[in-house]
Amino acid sequence: MKEEAKRYIRSRTKVLGRNSRIIKSTCKILVSPSRNPVRKHLFDAQVEFHTLPIKKRQLQRKLKNYTKKGRRYLCVFIKKIISEKTHKDRTIYGNDHLYNEVFGFWNHMLFTDKAHVDPTSQSQQPPLPPKPRRRSKTEMEEEYHHPIAEKEVSKPYAREIKVQGYSIPQKYYVEILLPTIEKIQKVDDKLWFL
Repeated sequence: MKEEAKRYIRSRTKVLGRNSRIIKSTCKILVSPSRNPVRKHLFDAQVEFHTLPIKKRQLQRKLKNYTKKGRRYLCVFIKKIISEKTHKDRTIYGNDHLYNEVFGFWNHMLFTDKAHVDPTSQSQQPPLPPKPRRRSKTEMEEEYHHPIAEKEVSKPYAREIKVQGYSIPQKYYVEILLPTIEKIQKVDDKLWFL
């Protein structure tokens, strides 16, 4: 009875299902640049060129298994051909703005990847106010309002923010300072900067 009930566990390395119709040597040929002229083409084109009895997905999977995770890679950089007119316009624009300072001229430019982007659409919305605290079922009405009242009391009072450094009020500037400067300019024609 003991021998009859014994079950054999399959090894984890054994792949279930029937064997693939493509073998390891075929995958090595497909990866080789000298033996595969369509190596950089799509998988469908390679299957059709070599008349392989499999579909694109199985070829992709077997290339990954039998080679060092072989796959097709997209080209990272393609040098675009710029027309003579565009090259000339870019050169002229670059020479015109060659000596413009970064913080003087270019900080007013908005660089985007599209020409139709509206700069005002990028302005951020004000943050939403926090949601009020939910009252638990076991909490009484007075207990619920007590922390809220404490929170209101603990808030800082509204302060008047003053600009640090030397500052003068507008009234003083208009009524006292400007008439004095006008009188001085009648006597002396030098430029006065404030």
